[in-house]
Amino acid sequence: MESQLLEKSESQVSPSLSGEPGVWLLILGDMSIFSMLFFCFFQQRGNDLATFQSSALSLDVVSGAINTVVLLTSSLMMALALEAYRKSKFELTCRFLLFAVLLGGIFSLNKLFEYGSKLGEGITPISNDFFMYYFVLTGMHFLHVLVGMIVLAYFLLRIRRGLHSNNQLDMPGKESLEGSANYWHMVDLIWIMIFPLLYMLG
Repeated sequence: MESQLLEKSESQVSPSLSGEPGVWLLILGDMSIFSMLFFCFFQQRGNDLATFQSSALSLDVVSGAINTVVLLTSSLMMALALEAYRKSKFELTCRFLLFAVLLGGIFSLNKLFEYGSKLGEGITPISNDFFMYYFVLTGMHFLHVLVGMIVLAYFLLRIRRGLHSNNQLDMPGKESLEGSANYWHMVDLIWIMIFPLLYMLG
C-alpha cells in the first residue's frame, strides 16, 4: 500500500514532457545537427573573417527580420491553437492553425524570393564558404518549415472533418497536436539562431 502511494506521489511530482516521445527524439536529433553546423560555421568564420563579414553585408536584413516576426507570430498562433484544443474550442483551434500555416507560407514565399535574388546575382553555394553555409542552413530550415506546414495542415483538415462529422473519434489526440506544436516551436527557435548568425554578424 505504501509503495503504491509512493509511486503515485512520485508520478505527480516528476515533470513530464508534453507531446509524443518520438517527436522529442526528432527535435533532439535536429538540434544536434544544427548545433554542429553552427560550430563549424564559427570555426570557418574565424579562419576567413573578412569574407564572412563582407558576404553577410550582402544579405537583406529587413527581409530576414520580417521572416523572424512572421515565424514568431506563427509560433504564437500554434500555441493559441493548442490552448484552444485543450479547452475543446475546435472552431477556434482551426482558425489559429490556419493562421499558423498561412504565416508559414508567407515565410516560405519570402525565402524563395530571397533565394531567387541571390541566384540572380550569380551567388550560389559554391561562391564562398559563407554562402555555402547560408544555403545549407537556410535550406535545411526551409525544408523543416515545409514539413511543419504539411503537418499543421493535416491536423487542421482532420479537426475540421471531426467537426463536420460530429465524431470525436475523428479528432487527433492531444499528445499528437502537442508534438506538432513542439516541432513548430523548434523550427522557430532554429530560425532565431540562424537570423543573427547569418544576417547580423557582418
